Amino acid sequence: MKRAQASQCSSQSLRHFKHNIPLFLYTFICCTGLTTKSDTSRWYNGTFVIFCMILLSVNIDYWIQVSVNLYVIEDILAYAAYALIYALSTVAWYAVRSKRKQLTKLLHELQEISLPIHGKKIIFLLIILCCMHISFSITTSISAFKYEVALYGYGHNLRDTYVYKLLIIIKILLYTLVFPTFLNIVALLYCLICLRIRELMKKLTRELTQCSTETFVILKRAEILKRKSSIDDILDVIQDIFSLPTFIIVVANLLNCFSVLSEYLDNYSMLLSGGISKMIECTLYTVNSLGCLIAVLWIAGDIPVEECKFKRTLQKKINTRLLFAGNSEKFKSEKLLLLKQDFVFTGLDILSYRRSSIFTLFGALMTYTVLIIKE
Repeated sequence: MKRAQASQCSSQSLRHFKHNIPLFLYTFICCTGLTTKSDTSRWYNGTFVIFCMILLSVNIDYWIQVSVNLYVIEDILAYAAYALIYALSTVAWYAVRSKRKQLTKLLHELQEISLPIHGKKIIFLLIILCCMHISFSITTSISAFKYEVALYGYGHNLRDTYVYKLLIIIKILLYTLVFPTFLNIVALLYCLICLRIRELMKKLTRELTQCSTETFVILKRAEILKRKSSIDDILDVIQDIFSLPTFIIVVANLLNCFSVLSEYLDNYSMLLSGGISKMIECTLYTVNSLGCLIAVLWIAGDIPVEECKFKRTLQKKINTRLLFAGNSEKFKSEKLLLLKQDFVFTGLDILSYRRSSIFTLFGALMTYTVLIIKE
């Protein structure tokens, strides 16, 4: 009886999430052990163990490949960057996994906020991510069959063996699952949560704007401050959960862009000789990394923009109320809020997620890539 009730509650929870966070996305983070579902469900615990094995095998296998083919790899910097990317992806997974209780609680809190999150656009993005994973696998496999068979075979060139080709396809599917697919999913989850908070802040600002001077009394101001305080608490939780993972997402995608750029600038003739499959592979990886970087920094950078709008609106309301009621009313709490620094998401307190950071990172990427290639 209890199991049936638990199963019913679980299915109701999933249906509820379907209206707030896409079911596919929620299922994926459960299967990878990023929520407490992996602690209570045998199915999710099994998929969590499988994903752990995939992470471990991908990292070990890639390091073995690079070590065996160390003296025949022409662009060692690019391969070293990818080896670091796979390791960083594992660290990002562990960072979110260690905060799974906080993440689960956060998702349940957000599901009670019935605000639009552009559901059709998010579903469209999920379809693109799935198609990108397939596209990465296909183009990388074609390129591997033509030019990198020995690399994936630990130095053995077994080009005509169908079993060996199947093994390469499986390995590439697992590689692309770890990067970029997994980091893309974490980035999408982060952006979704930021969008919900942004909508919540916009709603509060809109209500404050519509509030008349006569109704902007102590009780109304206390209600607004209480709601703003709850938003600030959620922002602190998001920062605590995603500070390290999002920083890794930024670093990993920058490394990927560096890898492609170094290969393009240093070995352009070799890249052209790789044929159209190699060109498509590099283009896909570059577009994916740039898109992921821009999405994370742009959406996370929208939070301080909305907070600034809220403070400006509050300041106008206070000034209008002072003119209406005179100096008889005190605004101590409101003034303390206005003096408070705007909230900005950061990656390990190293990188601030502002929209201006996009140009800074791209400029640094181009500069350091050219300098390293020249050396």
